[in-house]
Amino acid sequence: MNAEDEDIGWADINKPVYFGLCGLFFFGFETLTYPVDFLKTRQQHAQHPLTHTSIVKSVVRSEGVKGLFRGYATSVSGSLPGQLLYFASYEVVKTMYEEVFPFAKSSVSHQFVANLCGGFVADCATLLLQTPFDVVSQRAVVSPSHNPNDVLSLSHVKLSKQKGIEDCIVDLVRVC
Repeated sequence: MNAEDEDIGWADINKPVYFGLCGLFFFGFETLTYPVDFLKTRQQHAQHPLTHTSIVKSVVRSEGVKGLFRGYATSVSGSLPGQLLYFASYEVVKTMYEEVFPFAKSSVSHQFVANLCGGFVADCATLLLQTPFDVVSQRAVVSPSHNPNDVLSLSHVKLSKQKGIEDCIVDLVRVC
């Protein structure tokens, strides 16, 4: 049995099971690590240095433990499809490269380039999908209250809460 017989490619994978397991593991990872991201964002946004402990105490006292997950649903709404897009586009680009350059499977340098191209395209596609969700999630994290009329202060930029996609685009254009 040689190395080629053991290689499992994109065509050999049961895609519904693959995507289901990827989504499940990613969802679990995101759930476990989100409070740390919440604390990091709060700490970066603070006007004066705060410790993680003081942030946790303040949030739990005012909102309960669920306060540590403010913005979580929005984050997962972008991250989960983003990760699925990453895995799919990575494999598709890598497979396309190997079809264009059939000798790529036997050459280590061509395998490296195929992986590099796949990773580059997959990362770009994922970032395009995830960034708007990440912005909304971070706004929720630094939001001082649940009042929909509040203006969120993100460093030196004032961004009003949007009433729809048009308001979001107008704010993004105005800020850029």
